[in-house]
Amino acid sequence: MRRQWRWLLIAGLIWMLGGIGVRAQEGDPLTIQMMQTVSGSIDAGSPVARWEFDGTAGRPVSALVQVISGSLNPILQLLDPAGQVVAEGASIAYPDRPDAVLEGVTLEADGRYTLQVSRHEGPDGGSSTGAFTLTLLPAYAIPFHRDFFTGQSLWSGGEAAEVRQRDGQLVLSVTAPGALGWATPDPALAIPDHAYVQVDGAVLNTPGYWQYGLLLHYADPEHHYRFAINSRGQWVFWEQDGDSLRVLQEWTEHPALADRGGAVTLGVAIDGAEHTFYANGELLGTAVVDAQPAGRSVALAVAADDRGGFPQVAFKNLLITASSSFAVSAAPAAPAASVVPAVDDTVDNLNPLQSWQERDSAAIVAELAEEGVIRSDAGSQVMLVLESFTTTARPGMQTLPLGQGRQQTDFIMGSTITLSSEGDGNACGLLFRNVDESRYSLLFLDERGGLGVAEWQQNRFDPAFYMDRDTNFTELTRVSVILVAQDDRVIVYVNGQPVAARANPPLLGRVGIAALSYDGQFVECRFASTWLWVQE
Repeated sequence: MRRQWRWLLIAGLIWMLGGIGVRAQEGDPLTIQMMQTVSGSIDAGSPVARWEFDGTAGRPVSALVQVISGSLNPILQLLDPAGQVVAEGASIAYPDRPDAVLEGVTLEADGRYTLQVSRHEGPDGGSSTGAFTLTLLPAYAIPFHRDFFTGQSLWSGGEAAEVRQRDGQLVLSVTAPGALGWATPDPALAIPDHAYVQVDGAVLNTPGYWQYGLLLHYADPEHHYRFAINSRGQWVFWEQDGDSLRVLQEWTEHPALADRGGAVTLGVAIDGAEHTFYANGELLGTAVVDAQPAGRSVALAVAADDRGGFPQVAFKNLLITASSSFAVSAAPAAPAASVVPAVDDTVDNLNPLQSWQERDSAAIVAELAEEGVIRSDAGSQVMLVLESFTTTARPGMQTLPLGQGRQQTDFIMGSTITLSSEGDGNACGLLFRNVDESRYSLLFLDERGGLGVAEWQQNRFDPAFYMDRDTNFTELTRVSVILVAQDDRVIVYVNGQPVAARANPPLLGRVGIAALSYDGQFVECRFASTWLWVQE
């Protein structure tokens, strides 16, 4: 049975946050930085582990403990500078998943805070033990998106802007007096209703006046909300609705913006209609959006005044965290033998794809349309996730939703999947046509080199199709997969070869990624260049 949890445990943390740091045991605390993941273990000799970090009054923080081995049932506590426990996050749905989370805890004072990990008693009366990772995040506990501006992601600018990515930064320049220059990601990012957006900004030149910030709920240049700071040490928040400009927060001075030389880390926590703004971790203020925003994306913005001078601003480290729901469900039983596809599911009439190695979704879709596999009105790309991964070390399936909750019936999805497992037969998969917790489909690759399509319905998996390595490929631990879902049929390509075609209910649902553990052993699934092309 699938369980929905209010606080999302995500296994893509290590990719997004830059690796695992040093280990800590009981004794003098080590330090942890924002957006850092550290590792530790709990046993009889070290029943408590602690890490310290510098906190700022008014700043919301989150922390996540993920158990990676053993029977550990952790307790996660936040201690204030005086050593008093101010928040506690216990295990979630133990024993199915014992990870612990603290989310959105607002710090009351400046000072040195401590994250402390200890343990509950084990189910047999003894003490639980095991290894874990701990991650410190701003505002919300779920890494949703991160862009280091290395040139792998696409950003485009408006008419009065010049955009270029170099040396891990996006440089945005205004090219006309009194103009607003902006840069938007392609494809757009559909930000959840409860999210935190943060970016580092720095002015590179010395114009007489500069202004830069974030465009939130961005639909187009005439419909968005702007959060910006300027060279006078002020911040503002207003709504642009066509020709109408509505000020929600007038230009206001704040000490956090003074004497910064144009280098500021901007942050905004979105809690439905309420928006809370930060500069270098310090609270600027709060504003409420009382109208339904036209868009859900985010953009970067720079503006000049009418006196001339064209500001150049370097943006770095765009980060978005979110609060969502997470699902863990039973895994399909490990297939014992090959399941031969039905005659009407043959792929003999399909040609191999020549464009699959290019990882260019437009080229792949064009070839599929030319071959008659999909309709010529192919639609457009709506998602590109350069890297993601999910793990599990307990029997069952752990999933991570993609596409920001968008639902579709007909689509093409591609990804390069790398599987690493300590068990035999564990699997990685693409979740699709995910209607709800009771009905969805799964394309999965397992450790034995098998490939399968399964449907979850009526509380059980229907193994609609499965082929082992003897009938397909000799090595499937890293493969490129293309999934075509059109009408009541799905077609699967592996490394450009058509390998499966199956009837599949044309349901309106979401997509995601999944890690499956049949035996409770650790499995890690990495997904590179995962894209989604929706047929309108």
